Amino acid sequence: MIELVGHARVVRVSLEVARRVVPIGPISAVPDLPAPALGVTVAEGRPCLVLDPLGDGAPERRVGLLCDVDGEHVVVVAREITWGGDEPTEELDVRACYGEVEGAIWAQNAQRAYEQGA
Repeated sequence: MIELVGHARVVRVSLEVARRVVPIGPISAVPDLPAPALGVTVAEGRPCLVLDPLGDGAPERRVGLLCDVDGEHVVVVAREITWGGDEPTEELDVRACYGEVEGAIWAQNAQRAYEQGA
């Protein structure tokens, strides 16, 4: 397992979804994007949603963990990314984290459509 180290906690990410550590370029903000999403960046030539599940914010981050969530590339960021040690830590369900953001986006879109009378 790979560990994401944040300011206040450490979580593990399954090798089932983790692909590789990638440099983080500029993160483009997206209006009304729900947390824990920070925005969008390009990783390995593809636009990727950037998730901050540890809630640390983004300024000092320079690397992220590229994950494959059912064919979607997602970058998960943390202060540090390491190989898992022997200490027990909580496991981050990247699929669930991505699903929460995706669900919130769909709900926002449905609300806008409703308000516009669509």
